[in-house]
Amino acid sequence: MKGLMKGSISIGAHYGEEYEEWLSLGAKNFIFFEPVKANFIKLERIMKGKPGVTLFNKALGNKVGKIRMFTETEHQGKSCSILEPKIHLTQYPDIEFNTTEIVSINKLDNIAYNRELYDHLHIDTQGYELEVLKGALQSLDYITTITCEVYKEELYAGCSMLHEVQDLLYENLFDLIGVAWCGLTWGNAKFEKR
Repeated sequence: MKGLMKGSISIGAHYGEEYEEWLSLGAKNFIFFEPVKANFIKLERIMKGKPGVTLFNKALGNKVGKIRMFTETEHQGKSCSILEPKIHLTQYPDIEFNTTEIVSINKLDNIAYNRELYDHLHIDTQGYELEVLKGALQSLDYITTITCEVYKEELYAGCSMLHEVQDLLYENLFDLIGVAWCGLTWGNAKFEKR
């Protein structure tokens, strides 16, 4: 990752696990988007009183309105997704998606915030990353680094394959720096603006 960062936007924030790392990289401004209500309540408790933090109880994508999410609790809600689980059900059989939740969804480009304060984008939306990026194309003008979950198989039905995310970001002046594969089908990719 390039030097120090000004601020980070986390989409699919869960409990804000990356906050301390970003703080150590110099970030002073943080926006966390977490759509699942139970996760958001815990995120609010964790981030209470921390300076420069803004929280949104909302999903992001390339549409506006309400959308259904497949939810689970066995993995502390880390695997909740707008997309229906597919290979996930056999690769991680201990994680059961036994409920759904209707959540608000919007585009990052529609959200009002001072874009000059944020130069890093982190997307961890369990396969919905490409849709998030499609709804954030104008906001990418202000971003210099991106970390994004990517897939090489359909862990979730119709999830964002690495080559799709890479192609869209390449068209928007970002190069793939590398992928840390965390499982058989998914990993975390890093991109930098050229």
